[in-house]
Parts: sequence; structure tokens; C-alpha cells
Amino acid sequence: MNEQAFMNVPERDRRHFLQCKECGEWFDVRNLDEAIFHGLGHVPRPDFEYSGVMRVRTCSDCGGPMKFTEKRRKNYVGFWQCEDCEHIEWVTIPPRIYTPDEIYFT
Repeated sequence: MNEQAFMNVPERDRRHFLQCKECGEWFDVRNLDEAIFHGLGHVPRPDFEYSGVMRVRTCSDCGGPMKFTEKRRKNYVGFWQCEDCEHIEWVTIPPRIYTPDEIYFT
């Protein structure tokens, strides 16, 4: 949103907005779609799921995005699988799911 639209946002909600250093638009950090769009260089990321578990891990082999799948096996709770090279990493601790209030951009 532009500066004029930002000024129409209620005062109590303005603390949730940041101004993008690249394009100058104001965006609500509680809207993960907007935050990722502005935070990652204005590129739409269809490979990210914005609800539920996010793909916040990158593959150690190729650097591609990984998706978490919950599946019990011995002492493991699930695994991360790369969407590019299909590399799998089993984990004993599930990924933390953050609320919008816990996500900050600097």
C-alpha cells in the first residue's frame, strides 16, 4: 500500500506495518504472503505454503526448498524432503510453527 493508504490504517494497527526498502510500499507483517513477497525480492513464491508448516529449510545438497512431512519411525517424528533433488533428512524434533506476532523483519 502507498503512504496515503497507510495513513488511513488505524493507529493501533500501524505497529504491524513495515515499509519495503526496495519499492517503498507499506505491508502488513501479519500477512505472510506480503511479508515473504517483499522480504525475498518481490518474487512470488508458489513453492511456499503460507498456511500450516512453512518451508523454511533449504537442502544441504542443492539449496532447494524443503517440505516437512510428519511420519513416525523409531525415534523420528518426520522428515524434510527437498523438492528439487528429493534429498531426505529425518528429524527427532518437529518444526516450530510461528504465529504472525512472532515473525519480525529487520
